[in-house]
Amino acid sequence: MASVVVTWTLGVLGAGTAVAATTTVPAPPAPTTTLAPPPTLPGGAPDVAAAAFILVDVDTGQVLAAKSEHTPHLSASTAKTVTALTALRLVDSAAMMTGTLLSGSRPASRIGVLPGQKWSFTDLLWCMMLPSANDAAYVVAENTSGNLVDFAKAMNETAQKLGMRDSTFADPAGLDSDAVLKTANNDGRDYVSAWDLAIAGRAVLANPLLASMVSTANYSFTGGDGKAHSLLNHNKLVRPKSGIYYDGMIGVKTGYTKAANGTFIGAAERNGRRLMAVVMATPNIYATSEALLDWGFSLPSTDIGDAKLPAVVRFEPGQAQPAAVAGIGNLADLPVRATPTTIDPPDATPTTAALDTPDTVEDPAGAEATVPPTEAVQAAAGPVAAAPPSKDDSDSDAPPVVIGAAIAAGLGVLLIGARRRMLDGGGRPRPIRDDD
Repeated sequence: MASVVVTWTLGVLGAGTAVAATTTVPAPPAPTTTLAPPPTLPGGAPDVAAAAFILVDVDTGQVLAAKSEHTPHLSASTAKTVTALTALRLVDSAAMMTGTLLSGSRPASRIGVLPGQKWSFTDLLWCMMLPSANDAAYVVAENTSGNLVDFAKAMNETAQKLGMRDSTFADPAGLDSDAVLKTANNDGRDYVSAWDLAIAGRAVLANPLLASMVSTANYSFTGGDGKAHSLLNHNKLVRPKSGIYYDGMIGVKTGYTKAANGTFIGAAERNGRRLMAVVMATPNIYATSEALLDWGFSLPSTDIGDAKLPAVVRFEPGQAQPAAVAGIGNLADLPVRATPTTIDPPDATPTTAALDTPDTVEDPAGAEATVPPTEAVQAAAGPVAAAPPSKDDSDSDAPPVVIGAAIAAGLGVLLIGARRRMLDGGGRPRPIRDDD
C-alpha cells in the first residue's frame, strides 16, 4: 500500500531555528471492483444472450445444455443446411445446374449467377455454405425440384426424415423480407428451433462433402461465368486469420437477417470430442457460441445430459438430373406453417452486445456481373425470359442504385435496381442486408 508523508512545523527554538516533524500516513485503500459472475442455468451452463440455444455432443447426440430449444425462430441462412441436404438426397452431385431469372433476382449475399449460365452443382454448394450466396440457393432449389413450392415441400420432407419436429421451411435461402412464397397459411419464411438446427448440423457433419465444405476457410474455383472465384467462409471462427479463430472449429453455418438477428450452428473438436452449439436470435453469434463450447469442453467427457437428439440420418446420394425449371410453382401447394410440438417458457430478451455482421461474399479480383434485383412477379405456369446482365465496376461503397426498368416475357417484371456486390478484401464493409 502506498503512503503519504506529511511535514509540519512544531515551533521555534533558540535563534529562530525551526523544528519540523514528519509523519507517515497510510494512503486510503484503492477501490476494488468485483465482477459479477455470468448468469448460469441449472446445471451450471452459461445463460448466454440468445433467445434460444442448445449445446450437444455431436457423436452421441446428448444434450448438455439448452434454453427454449423447441421454440421456432426465423432461421436466416442456417436454413441453407437443409437446402443442401435436400438437394444432395435428390440430385447427382456431379450435375450441372442452370441459372434462372428468379435466382438472379435474389439480394446479396450472392455469387453472380446469371440466367442461362451452367454452373456445377458442387460449386453452387460451396457458394451456399461458405459465403452464403442466396442466388446459389435459389438455383439449387429450382433445379432440384423444378420450382420453389415443390422444393419447399422437399425441404419439409427432409426435415421430417431427419427427425425435426418444430420447424417449417419455405425459402431455400432463409430470406424473410425478400421471401417470395407467401400465402394465407404461410408467410414464406423459415421457422426452425435450436433443437432442429442441431439435428441439421449433425447431418451436415455426417455428410463427407458438406463436412469438408463447412470446415474450410476459403475455396477457389472457376464458375459457370468463366471467371475465377475466391470464396471466404462467413464463419470467422473457422478462419485462422480472422482474429477470432476458435481452436478446433469444424463448422457449420452462420445466419443473419434484421428480423432473425444472429443465428449460428457452431461445432468444434478437441481431444477427440466434438461439441455443437446452436444459438438463435442473438446479438453476437460468436461470443455466445464460444461461451457454450468453452463450458462444454470443460466438462468431463462422461458428463452427459438428460435429453438426446434422434440418431443421425444419412441419405443415399441423389441420382437424378436437374429438373426443368418452372419458377415459383403453385402457391396453393405450399405447406401450412406448423406449430411447435413443445411449448417452452417465454423467450428471454437478448441483451445488447456488438453484432458481428457477415463478411462479404467474395471476390478479391474484382466486381462481378450481376442481374438486377427484382420484385419477383412470375406466373406459376412456366419459366420467364432471362433479363440482360448488368455490370457495376464502381469502386465506391455507394448504396444501391436504381438503373432502370425492363419488361420480361410480357409478365411485367419490374427490375428495381442493380446492387453492386461488395468485394472481399480491402476491409470495406458492405451494407447490412436481409440476406445472410
